[in-house]
Amino acid sequence: MSFKDLPLKYTYRTSDDDVINDFLVPCLNQCVMYKRAAGFFSSTALVKLSQGISGLIRNNGKMKLVVSPDLSNDDIEAIKKGYENKEELITKRLLESLDEELTKTQKDRLNLMISLIERGILDIKIAVLNYGSDIGMYHEKIGIMEDIEGNKIAFTGSYNESLNSYVNNFESLDVYTNYSQDFNRVYQKEKDFDRLWNNATDKLKVVEFPIAVKEKLFKRYYNKEKLKSEEEIIKEEKQHREITPNMPSNFLREYQTRAIDEWEKSNFVGIFDMATGTGKTLTALGASIRLFNSKDSLAIIIICPYTHLVEQWVEDLDNYDFNPIVGYGSMKNKKWQDKLKNQIMRFNLGTSKYFCFITTNATFKSSFVQDELKKIEDKNVLFIADEAHNLGAPNLLEKLNKKFKYRLALSATFERYNDEYGTSELLKYFGSNYCIHYSLKEAIKNGMLTEYYYYPVITYLNEEELDEYTYLTNRIRKCIVVDKSGKSKINEIGKTLLLKRAKIVAGAYSKMTKVVSLLKKQNEEKGIYNTLIYCGATTINDPSFSEEDNDEDDIKQIDYLRAMIKDNIELRLAKFTSTETTEERKYIKEQFIDKTINAIIAIKCLDEGVNIPSIETAYLLASSTNPREYVQRRGRVLRKFSGKQYSIIYDFITLPRDLEIASRLSEDDLKGDVGLVKKELIRMEDFASDAINYSSYLEVTDSIKRIYGDLLNKYKEEDFE
Repeated sequence: MSFKDLPLKYTYRTSDDDVINDFLVPCLNQCVMYKRAAGFFSSTALVKLSQGISGLIRNNGKMKLVVSPDLSNDDIEAIKKGYENKEELITKRLLESLDEELTKTQKDRLNLMISLIERGILDIKIAVLNYGSDIGMYHEKIGIMEDIEGNKIAFTGSYNESLNSYVNNFESLDVYTNYSQDFNRVYQKEKDFDRLWNNATDKLKVVEFPIAVKEKLFKRYYNKEKLKSEEEIIKEEKQHREITPNMPSNFLREYQTRAIDEWEKSNFVGIFDMATGTGKTLTALGASIRLFNSKDSLAIIIICPYTHLVEQWVEDLDNYDFNPIVGYGSMKNKKWQDKLKNQIMRFNLGTSKYFCFITTNATFKSSFVQDELKKIEDKNVLFIADEAHNLGAPNLLEKLNKKFKYRLALSATFERYNDEYGTSELLKYFGSNYCIHYSLKEAIKNGMLTEYYYYPVITYLNEEELDEYTYLTNRIRKCIVVDKSGKSKINEIGKTLLLKRAKIVAGAYSKMTKVVSLLKKQNEEKGIYNTLIYCGATTINDPSFSEEDNDEDDIKQIDYLRAMIKDNIELRLAKFTSTETTEERKYIKEQFIDKTINAIIAIKCLDEGVNIPSIETAYLLASSTNPREYVQRRGRVLRKFSGKQYSIIYDFITLPRDLEIASRLSEDDLKGDVGLVKKELIRMEDFASDAINYSSYLEVTDSIKRIYGDLLNKYKEEDFE
């Protein structure tokens, strides 16, 4: 994320905006350099500067602050007439400004800022006028922020870096960026600051922060042993007051606000159908705050299919003061259960007007959580389901509480694949109103996702795989039954056989040699970085594999391919599966971003909602025919990231047999190919339709359609399930 992703306004006024949360905090979260000329200096000014500064610290950023001593008219007159030494009087006034009474939390914050001075992150200089005949005070107020991409924001305004200015005064500021028509204005503001910092401004003297003042700061407030981080300070504050959700005004984009408007019109019940990477979570949080602000009380229940998704949500929930109770089965600390019990009791008694609980689908359906949630007496309950299509499974459908008056379903693909009943039941519960349809195509067009090149890579089943595929197809046909309505369907045995047949396609051996060949080419042309090899949770059929030499009958595709790549290409390759811990996954992602790791070989991560936005090149061996799965996988590869201009997707297409051989066979021989060929063509068309290089795809499909075209038109796909 960069400054360009922030919904900045040209002007902020305290009558309309929360200057800290609407502007400063979001910008400082992306900042690596903060230059600030801020008027008068005081201890509370340093306290207030700590707001949002944690983002700058996390980014290994630096801050330069130029301030002025708060001199009275008598002080200025004394300096003019020579009654007082200018340097001594300035130091005296700065020392006096540190005598303000501070609360414990303010002292902790000031301690944090002094730590930044000691560590060289924060540097302060003092500016005073060269007093002559035209006497006055240095009162300029400008700021320049720079992000990791070199984008810059300059702002000027009427407020000082003081507590009173932020909280009590009526203030305003104007904002300019160097990636707009205001480029020259930003350049001039930064030039002015740099001249100021280097004591090169006429009529003004800028000196180092007085040693005496620094020593008093360190002596009075600095305690390394008790130093708290900003996150700890904020957490401590939350324990002393009931935090309620709050999001900066005008923080959401227009389409997100429009979705919330539609949801409100539907009495706060509906579906957000939004492509991966378009801000479903933030939109849901904005919707929650809208509902909360319209009610006397509100309980918010959020469920996600996986624990890492819960943790991703928690980051955003914490940013906007949702103060969630986080609880799921695999957590070592079970205190969340007591917290949930107590919070529901307080909510029922009316001593608390709000609480938020987030959990996984599995823990949500547990008897403990179900029993506790049933105890909620107030009707003002909001139920939010992330990846809501998962709730269509029978064991989750029966757990959906009809007492929850307000409901919100989030999904990039709400309809369940081959499950009309599950989909219809979800529509009954969440309402049939799609408050927003924000497609992947729109997201790319509007710059929410990167553009991409799409290359279908044609592979074929080998002789053994084709024999097994044909055998299973013939068995599946015998499992087709007709229900009471006269509609054909596959029985349970047939469904099992379908899964077994799909694994043959997913684990086709020819994909192995193809991906190694493409990786070699990539390595020769530009090197292998930011690359994902995405495997299926399946085994492979290696024609050279001998059971006599192996203890196991099957080899997992990911393990076989990992060894094969390492034998052929020298690179740092990390495995990313469900067996890695949360800490290991985090480390792998960090190493991947830093390019210490060249590539990740993974299973399921794109389906589970894992965010690895730095992926630029993806090899998708797990070629699903389920639209929900492949739409999600593509969307996650297209996430925006600093320096990422576009993505490249290699999609491994599996056909039953080599096209040259197929061209010599009769229609009867090719009948059994139709189902697979048609499904692969549908996915290729879907992927290619939004790609930069659509014409390249046509060359591939033309050769397939020349052989199978008549059959595809003549027979329906389901005839050959």
